Amino acid sequence: MLAKRLISIVKLRRAAVDEAQRFVTECLAAETRAETHYHNWESKIWRETEAASALEATDLRVSAFANWLPDAQRQLTNARTQHERTAAETSGARAHLAASRAALSVIEELWNTAQKGERTAADARLQSELDQLIHAHPRRAPAS
Repeated sequence: MLAKRLISIVKLRRAAVDEAQRFVTECLAAETRAETHYHNWESKIWRETEAASALEATDLRVSAFANWLPDAQRQLTNARTQHERTAAETSGARAHLAASRAALSVIEELWNTAQKGERTAADARLQSELDQLIHAHPRRAPAS
């Protein structure tokens, strides 16, 4: 009886684990996008720095770089902040997934224990009924 009631909780816990896994996947995708965005800004700043510091760079090129760099550095800082934020969210999602899995494990163990107990009780009832039948109808010795 208890096992039948616990199966509903098991199903809910399994659904919670599935949802937590989906959220981790979403977080990982967002983290990857944020990391890519950050690395793109790093690469762009590096390329522009190289171009502006080249011997053949014109004064106009150097001046344009000097005007562009502060905004690029702000973009890089924003990208780094966003990457750190998404990494923290991924970490939290992983912790939630671990907790969901642990809760599922506990309820599944309880459910399995209840099933075993119910099977043992059913076996004991069956054995008792068989014993009663045997005692109610004792075997007669064959006539000689």
